[in-house]
Amino acid sequence: MDESILNRIPNLPDSVLHGYLQRYLSYRREVIDAVAEELGKRGQPIADDQLQAIRRALVARDTGRTGPNAATEAEEIRAMIRARRVAWVLLAAGLTAAAVLYLRAKPVPPDALGDMMDAKRSVRELQQYGGGLNMLLVQFLNWFEGLWEGRSLAGMVALLSAAAAAITRVTAGRDRN
Repeated sequence: MDESILNRIPNLPDSVLHGYLQRYLSYRREVIDAVAEELGKRGQPIADDQLQAIRRALVARDTGRTGPNAATEAEEIRAMIRARRVAWVLLAAGLTAAAVLYLRAKPVPPDALGDMMDAKRSVRELQQYGGGLNMLLVQFLNWFEGLWEGRSLAGMVALLSAAAAAITRVTAGRDRN
């Protein structure tokens, strides 16, 4: 085995190491293991499921196993890596947008007619015509409308982008059968 490449790995930049992982079928398993170990030392560990999939593909290559499984495993790994990158981009874009919204948000002006729930007569009429459920529905709608303006909107954008990133990340590792 050529020891020179293994000796150079600790001195290589992160981008080159990630390049080794992207083209893992071009290298021996020892090199890929050393790259994964070095990235782990640098605080950039490779996900266990991704590393296991790479190792399975390398074993398939080394044992001469061919056919649809060997080729599709490699493509699945590439798709999983792309999906995880998309998840990070979604999260970064969403949090950036939320920060901008939060910093630019102005206080929400009070309603010129006042809150309907403040007037005893309005509350009585709501209960009389719709019962307690009507009261809960009006309170819920007021709360829900408040989520989409001012600083609350920034919080919702951050929450929704984090949820979208999490869903993308979780579904990235799932089998596509």
